[in-house]
Amino acid sequence: MNDDERKRLEEQGVVFYYSREERLKRMPENAKLYNGELLRKRGFLRVLLDSPGGKYMIFVIILLIGIIVSLSVFYKSNENTVGGIAASVKAFAFEDKIYVNLKLDKNIDSEKAAVTAEIKAVNNDDIVVETKTLKESYTGEELVLRTTFSDFEIKKIEASIIINGDEKTISTVIER
Repeated sequence: MNDDERKRLEEQGVVFYYSREERLKRMPENAKLYNGELLRKRGFLRVLLDSPGGKYMIFVIILLIGIIVSLSVFYKSNENTVGGIAASVKAFAFEDKIYVNLKLDKNIDSEKAAVTAEIKAVNNDDIVVETKTLKESYTGEELVLRTTFSDFEIKKIEASIIINGDEKTISTVIER
């Protein structure tokens, strides 16, 4: 029965106690989903925003992304300050050798100091393959200590630097 027939019957005095519109208004949500009248919310952010605690989850996700990005930008394992002097180590492979540069930056305020650097070549199994000790005096000018290793599948270089009793360890992965 369509709406036109129903209106004609109502005009003739027929009373309908059943109203489809009223029944659809009181229909439970899962039935509306089944009939397609109510659409589910789609999308990761929409679901998180509408669920209880979802806003906190979005906040935690943004906070963790911020921490990861800031650590990757600001933390460098091949740079550190030893005894007030900025130090960095770099290593690269060329032919069958590993070349290592240990650089101590210029610092006018620092006094003369004895620099001892123990440079270790570490292989893929985290075993120290070879160790070299370099000693030099720091005068406040830029100081570069260089050494080479034979390439025995070396993965990274670790440098333990001692300046006036202050010791720090910095490491770098070999650029191939």
